[in-house]
Amino acid sequence: MSTDRPDNPSTMTGLRMLADNWNEVAVGTLSGSFDGIITDEMVDNYLLAMGNGLPIYRRQPDGTRLVPPDLVPRLAMRPLFSHFVRRTFGRSIRAKHEIRYFRPYHVGMRIRADGHLVEKYEKRGNRFLIFEAAFRSDGDEPMLHDRRTVMIFEDQKLK
Repeated sequence: MSTDRPDNPSTMTGLRMLADNWNEVAVGTLSGSFDGIITDEMVDNYLLAMGNGLPIYRRQPDGTRLVPPDLVPRLAMRPLFSHFVRRTFGRSIRAKHEIRYFRPYHVGMRIRADGHLVEKYEKRGNRFLIFEAAFRSDGDEPMLHDRRTVMIFEDQKLK
């Protein structure tokens, strides 16, 4: 099986072909979607991985449990942005990331978001993509706004 194909960014030919997508992909393109329910297990695994034992994230006497604010955008990064960038343009690195939180998350909440390409630009010989996603609760309340910029690796820069 050949690995020299456009959907395999690990090859130079694949990268060159993916880089041609720069002019083909329009601003406004849907980059991905996220739809998930936050569970105790997600929070426990995240806190363990981050070494975070703060009592604020334990279940409270009223039965509610707060969720670390960065858990949801981290969970959603791949389906909202990363898979699209890798599949469409190849390898990239995050150059900038802004998140605005509007209210706290709780275990049991359903969160939905759609990611969109909102801007493309070139600067000092590098290509950048800006993506945005508005996260909403099941009750359609705004939860957070995620805006991230990635720099695309062109094949000639990998040599």
